[in-house]
Amino acid sequence: MRKFLIINYLLIAFWLIAGMVSCNAQSVNMQFRYFEEGSPLNGNAVYVTCQDADGYLWFGTYKGLYRYDGYTFKSFQDENGELKKLSQGPVEKIIIDHKNCIWAVVNGVGLICLDIKSDKVMKEILINDLNLQYGINIQMTCAAEDNDKNIWISTRFGGIFKWQRRTDRLFRYQVPDSAGRAFNNMFEYVKSDQSGTIWFGSTNKGLYCFNKNDDKIERIPLNCFHDAPIIDIEQYNRYLFTVDKTSIVKFDIQTKNYTFLIRTKKDSTLFGCASLFLDSDSLLWVATEKKGLFLFNEKDQKWSDYTFD
Repeated sequence: MRKFLIINYLLIAFWLIAGMVSCNAQSVNMQFRYFEEGSPLNGNAVYVTCQDADGYLWFGTYKGLYRYDGYTFKSFQDENGELKKLSQGPVEKIIIDHKNCIWAVVNGVGLICLDIKSDKVMKEILINDLNLQYGINIQMTCAAEDNDKNIWISTRFGGIFKWQRRTDRLFRYQVPDSAGRAFNNMFEYVKSDQSGTIWFGSTNKGLYCFNKNDDKIERIPLNCFHDAPIIDIEQYNRYLFTVDKTSIVKFDIQTKNYTFLIRTKKDSTLFGCASLFLDSDSLLWVATEKKGLFLFNEKDQKWSDYTFD
């Protein structure tokens, strides 16, 4: 289990205080609410949070998927039939598609699509099926929807998959080297940007993007993207922010230039970047393993840090 994901428990507060943070980040007086004993989140590792179009909060946890309506939690732990897959492993990533359906990456199970109005499973892409088909041992890591409504899936050991919605077909992409041999099937993250470009953070080879004209995935050959896993990607206008354990890179999509917002020694344990969150005011929140929360204001290029008792 990736220990740094536990830090996302703190990110629950982002959704509870959305819209309350001013652009003057250093004067923020934040109020955090903790869920006490009796809550299914108490004593549970929360890996990811998101909010759907109806305002419900969704939590991916070690014990499965939960929905919060502002008053009570709905658990999918005790469900039978198709829904039981949502509690058969930790839910490590959640996305919401254009139909306001939940797609949950369930560790060891696969990608499950849930219609939130009917609580019915609409689509399953199961790891066991992929392992049998390709003769490999796949670990799903992330998912994203592109402008054509297709779902992209990043994996370790299996490369990249695309579920084409209009044909209900699954396509596999592997990244070849110059000699045509597949060499990098290890990916941690996938992100669809505002222009529709699909970006991939690899486990050990940096940043990649999908070339739609050539129908292939290409590596961004920059030294700033080294051999550390890219574990999160956010976008602000023409810039991508990528994070690994030791650095945050600001990458200009148009010019291909980059700057380091944070850079520590490769073996440093003092910072331990864990995840990013870009809020509605375009403030970049950084969760870390060792130093709590940091806030970067792109407009005035200032950092603020927060600690918790």
